[in-house]
Amino acid sequence: LFGCGQPKERDVWGIDMDRRLCTMELRAGLGIEVNFPNNNTPATAAGLVITVEGPERTDTFTSTNVLNFYYDPTYGKASVGAAMEETGTFTITVSHPNFPTQTIPNITVESDGCHVISRTVSFDL
Repeated sequence: LFGCGQPKERDVWGIDMDRRLCTMELRAGLGIEVNFPNNNTPATAAGLVITVEGPERTDTFTSTNVLNFYYDPTYGKASVGAAMEETGTFTITVSHPNFPTQTIPNITVESDGCHVISRTVSFDL
């Protein structure tokens, strides 16, 4: 079990190693879904930027630079997991060159004492 009782240090994801993790599972505090209108083609996802501002750092996800970014052209939906085992209050901003930028502030992620309690946030472009 990583994190249990170890001295304070950060792992490769920037998560404090002294946080109590009860299993080997790493859970996303935020599941972010972006829905494109009219089931657009995969090219539509190009240029999509998702920014997550949290209490410890700001993470930016694009359609081309992150392994856990997923785009389903059949349903016109992009999704990403963020705030891995991170609690706090977050602001999510979604931007794309063909759509107005959208921001949702004050999204709170809490913990059950073992893992974060995941929140799903959806944006309709």
